[in-house]
Amino acid sequence: MMAGIVRRLTTTAAVVALAAGSTAPAQASERSYRIDGNSESTINIDVCSPQVDLVADGDNDTDLDYWLYDNNNNQIHTDADSTDITFYTIRSAASPGRCLPYRLRVKNLGNVYNQMTLRLTDTGTIASSGRTSID
Repeated sequence: MMAGIVRRLTTTAAVVALAAGSTAPAQASERSYRIDGNSESTINIDVCSPQVDLVADGDNDTDLDYWLYDNNNNQIHTDADSTDITFYTIRSAASPGRCLPYRLRVKNLGNVYNQMTLRLTDTGTIASSGRTSID
C-alpha cells in the first residue's frame, strides 16, 4: 500500500528577477523533496499572488505524476505522462495580504526514490507580499 505523506516546510521568498512589464520584482521559493519509490506525497503551497508559476522537476530516475488542487479542493492541473517534470501557471484570487492554500500531490511510479525540486515564482502584475511559499 502506498504511504501518503504530507510535507510541511516553510521557505522565505527571495528576489530573483524583475517580472516582465511589472514594477514589482518576481519572487521565488524553492524546496527539494525525496519522493520514495512507489509512494505518494502531498505538498502544501500558500499562494499570495494573483499569478504564480509552478515547476516541479524530478531527478530523471523515475516517472512522477502530479495533481494540483486549489483552495476549494478542485483539481486544476494534472500531469500523468511518462516524465518527472510539470509546469503550470496558477491564476489565483489571492492578493497581497490574502494567501490561499493549494496542494500538490506527487506519485512516484518507480521502484527507487526521486529527488524532486519544487519551484514557485510569483509573477503577479501587482505589488505582492512576496510570501508565496511552500509549507
